[in-house]
Amino acid sequence: MKKETLYLISHGEYTSEISTMGAALTSLSFAGSNLIEKRTHPRYFSGEILAPWPNRIEDGKYSFRDLGYVLPINEVTRNTALHGLVFDKPWQVISQEQDQITLGITIDDHEIYPGILELEIHYKLEDLGLLSTLTATNCGDSAIPYGASTHPYISVPGLESVNDFMLQLGASHVLLTDDERYLPTDLVDVVANGFDFRSGRIIGEQFINHAFLQDPDLPREILVTSQSGKGVLISFSENAKWIQIHTADRDGGEDSRRVLAVEPMTCPPDAFNSGIDLIELLPGESHELSWRIKVI
Repeated sequence: MKKETLYLISHGEYTSEISTMGAALTSLSFAGSNLIEKRTHPRYFSGEILAPWPNRIEDGKYSFRDLGYVLPINEVTRNTALHGLVFDKPWQVISQEQDQITLGITIDDHEIYPGILELEIHYKLEDLGLLSTLTATNCGDSAIPYGASTHPYISVPGLESVNDFMLQLGASHVLLTDDERYLPTDLVDVVANGFDFRSGRIIGEQFINHAFLQDPDLPREILVTSQSGKGVLISFSENAKWIQIHTADRDGGEDSRRVLAVEPMTCPPDAFNSGIDLIELLPGESHELSWRIKVI
């Protein structure tokens, strides 16, 4: 693994650690209790920034403006390009204060991506938790495709299994996938397919590794709590139209189903091919995505 530097920020009873590698949120705690899983294994993408696409691109191939591109395959077993181009790259610290930090990176590889993309992530701890804002700017002279997300694994203080987590999110549709490659197939109703968490319910033994389509008229927030209502709230801006939820099954290992991945995404999996909610950034244009994690 490439050399990384860790930076600590704090505000009140909140403390957070940020890594220059992948601009990852490697820890977040409140009054000594962990709100996210600390990063333990690079292949879990814990807390990393996912851009210029989140999730999977089938076969690592896509076309944009009539030109074809071939991406590096980093999920070999499923033959997909997973989670973008910056999760394993060193970011540069632009500014830092006691309660906040900003990091940046530039993507400039025309063999696999059609332009120059500048990314900045700003983390700030406040009374209402950790606010993260990702800004993408097209610094080239042609349009580029874009999507983004982040990848925290939420933990609930006092609970050791996802099976006991209460989950609530505002989605009436879920994107089904095939069983082998987790590539999208059909957008379906959550009620008919057993994925209705709009009123909140215990996850139990259900396996989830799916993208949910956020309803525009429902609260843009996700609750992950114990039955007492204590836990974590994740809220997000209007640009996050999809939420990926994953029960972190991890092939049944010792760390299986202990935390819940909650990923606010601008677009669904394989959007570089489907075009669904794919952002086209024009030269000089910027896009902003923000999300907040706080204790409740």
